[in-house]
Amino acid sequence: MAVRALLVRAQRIDDDQGDARRRRDGEWRKGRGTDGRASDHRRERSCSAGRMMRHTRTILLQLLPLLLLIGACLSQVGFGYFDNDLSGHAFGADDAFISYRYASNWVSGEGLVFNPGERVEGYSNLLYVLIVSAGLLFLSHDHAYGFSVAVNLVLIALTYLAFLGIARRTLRGHGPLVAIVLFSLAPSVWIWTGSGMETPLVLLLVVLTWGALEVALGTGERRAGWVLGALAAVAVLSRADGFLIPLLAAGFCLLRGRRRLALGIASAAVLTLALLVVWRLWYYGYPLPNTYYVKVSGDLFDRLSSGLSALWQVGTRQGLVVHMGVLAGYVAWALRQRGRSALGCLPFEACFGIAWVCYFVYLGGDVLFDRFLVPIFPLAILLALRWSEEWSGNRLAKTRLVFLVATLGAAQLVPLLVDARMAYQNTKYDRWITLGRYLREHHPDAVLAIDAAGKVPFFSGLRTIDMLGLNDEHIAHLDARPSFRVGHNKFDPDYVLGRTPDLIAAWMRPNLDLYWGIDRVRYTRAGYRIRYLCSTNRRPPGPAIIDVSGFEVSAIRRLTRRGYAYAVLERRPSRGVTTDPSCYSRSTSLCAGDLAPPTPLPNPRLLGSAG
Repeated sequence: MAVRALLVRAQRIDDDQGDARRRRDGEWRKGRGTDGRASDHRRERSCSAGRMMRHTRTILLQLLPLLLLIGACLSQVGFGYFDNDLSGHAFGADDAFISYRYASNWVSGEGLVFNPGERVEGYSNLLYVLIVSAGLLFLSHDHAYGFSVAVNLVLIALTYLAFLGIARRTLRGHGPLVAIVLFSLAPSVWIWTGSGMETPLVLLLVVLTWGALEVALGTGERRAGWVLGALAAVAVLSRADGFLIPLLAAGFCLLRGRRRLALGIASAAVLTLALLVVWRLWYYGYPLPNTYYVKVSGDLFDRLSSGLSALWQVGTRQGLVVHMGVLAGYVAWALRQRGRSALGCLPFEACFGIAWVCYFVYLGGDVLFDRFLVPIFPLAILLALRWSEEWSGNRLAKTRLVFLVATLGAAQLVPLLVDARMAYQNTKYDRWITLGRYLREHHPDAVLAIDAAGKVPFFSGLRTIDMLGLNDEHIAHLDARPSFRVGHNKFDPDYVLGRTPDLIAAWMRPNLDLYWGIDRVRYTRAGYRIRYLCSTNRRPPGPAIIDVSGFEVSAIRRLTRRGYAYAVLERRPSRGVTTDPSCYSRSTSLCAGDLAPPTPLPNPRLLGSAG
């Protein structure tokens, strides 16, 4: 019994020692586990901070090109030009001021008209006219261009962000950064953002439609379908040909087999267009804008020939030949890889880009050069980068990517060397703004006939006859002249002279004939004489405007050869017209060689006081 009691006691001691040991081990492990968790938390916090820093750095890198883009657009506004006719488009494109005149008349209570009492739809950008009108409710007449530039900067920034979103969903690695850098380095985007026209609005609608389509086709979200319907309605209102954006999007959905989505987009576009046509018939009397009857005219073969010629000129001078080559090359490559089944797999940027180029050719090009083709830049850039990623299995993929990016970037920067619009100047002279203000001061009650219906009518405020028909119902509905030039092949000299305007302003040849059929014999018989000559040089070689009412014919001819090639005819001497003799000499002995050497003009302010 004693032995047994000893054994039991020994077992209890062992158990107590084991329990103590286990408690100590448990406490040690518990303490170790707490330290381990703390260490894990520190590591997680460190990793989270690292991820946040990388994310912040990525965002900053992706926003830096936006600052570059905005800065380049502002530089173009301050120092660049917007057409090869430099002195006519130093501060915005001339056509932009047609829209401003409609907006100004609407705000002043005259209605959406060019001349009070004449209902003619001489604009093709209803939504943009309404946007400018909203600004003119709070700003003065002269601030229209500045407000338009501010709106365009906002629109191009939104386009940049939308394009970045598409690139981030589509491309891997540094692809999105490369895409937005290339987009920011497109001088055509800079030019048309600063032009004061609606091009950035159209570009934004194209990119937003593109992004919404990718979401709708990729995820099937119904919300994306509603967004596409809303974008279709806005696109129809943005331009007279804005309906093409939703219709091309609907066609792309059909290629992908999404008939219901295609029907929704097309229905929204057709319904909005039908309502717009009904309003046009009620307000203007025609189903289409006056600009359509002026521009989409002439023989189809001549128009296509002109369009192909314009496409080649734009492609070589703006570097777009590379971008269009990417569009065509990708489609050819896809067809070769997959056969006819590739048609249902082509990305939106390839389908829309090719269709948009074909539309440009159908129109016969554009007198404003590369304006219509600006959407090709983001489309071709992303398609090129997408194409390069499909080569990722090839060991030469990185080399091809570097070569492709370098080629696109170099092509886009070609205009810096060859495009006259990029010839930056510290001081700029805009002859049409100068002439418009001069006529407002010296001929406030005159009726003007002119071949440039933007800045001169806007700044002069005169009742105006548009000699090329954009804002004239009679000329717009004439048969087109045999020689095709988009927007410039309809004019009627007898009609213009028959309306007996007080002033006629147009380009003049050295033999003193005006363009558009108004030769010297014709206007002399109608009782007109040359009153003013306006310098068309980038910088005038003397006074910007010269009153030549007392000059000999030989002196006037010498002036035209010196660059005073824009003339203003007067039907009869105006009473009460005063002329500053220090700026507008009447000396009959003055000839071209007597003019003072070029002197810099004062640099006008951006907001409306240009010229």
